[in-house]
Amino acid sequence: MALITISQLVLSNWQGNSSGIQLRLYATKTFTASSGTVYPRGFPLSASVGGFYRLVACNVNSGSLTIPSFTVDSTTDSLDAPDAQFMAILFDSLSGKEVQPLGSPFALNPSPTSTTWAAIWSAAADI
Repeated sequence: MALITISQLVLSNWQGNSSGIQLRLYATKTFTASSGTVYPRGFPLSASVGGFYRLVACNVNSGSLTIPSFTVDSTTDSLDAPDAQFMAILFDSLSGKEVQPLGSPFALNPSPTSTTWAAIWSAAADI
């Protein structure tokens, strides 16, 4: 089982709401992590079709949005879908609406066991 820690991200000059902002991770396809846990495909624009894999509460302070560090399963060592990826979407829980995607869909290798958003975006750009 490979759990990957994604480090904190601070977005300066945040112009959105000061509360209720969440990061939601969706799997692009159903996959079984190397731990044996099955993660169903999520559908960000249709809550009635499928849900998100992980919710991370964000903080807004002095015009900056902070996404705290968190851990997720790696995807590329999946037992049945090594091409599975995650989509990260900022979501406003007060209005029930998507704010914006946070980059492109991305895969996570089992090593290294910690990463940054900059490294994730860089790797996704190389795909």
